[in-house]
Amino acid sequence: DSEMSRLADYSKFDHIDDGDSSSDETGSSPSLERAPRRPAPLPTSRPPPPPPVPVQTKITKKNDEGRYVFECGGRKVYEWEQSLEEVNIYIDAPPKVPASRILCDIGTDRLRLGLRGNDRLFLDEATGGRVKVEESSWCLDDLGVINVILVKVFRGE
Repeated sequence: DSEMSRLADYSKFDHIDDGDSSSDETGSSPSLERAPRRPAPLPTSRPPPPPPVPVQTKITKKNDEGRYVFECGGRKVYEWEQSLEEVNIYIDAPPKVPASRILCDIGTDRLRLGLRGNDRLFLDEATGGRVKVEESSWCLDDLGVINVILVKVFRGE
């Protein structure tokens, strides 16, 4: 009878999740170890993510050529200039990258630029106006600069 009551008495496990380490019961069976703590239940809703850290961006007038420089975090991303008919963008290509590795997708309202085989693009930006895709082009010059020429649909836009 006492053997039966000892097996059915689970009261020593009643406070296992309380975190009370002062009542460390060893019990009559040395082979029973204290069960590991269960993790706290997950909250039903996540707290909002922290606000993004602002990145300093600026456009400044550059050199005698009259090009604008787009910088992000103090680093030059590209230079650009425009006329009534087109926009020219100048981007330093990674060293020793052949033109065949460059991916340049000129859309009517978006420019995407990166390296083939990479999952991230260097540029993925909306254009300021509509672009004539068939008349626009790009090239990699001998100095390692990618020149993208975007022809405007509407002159002066």
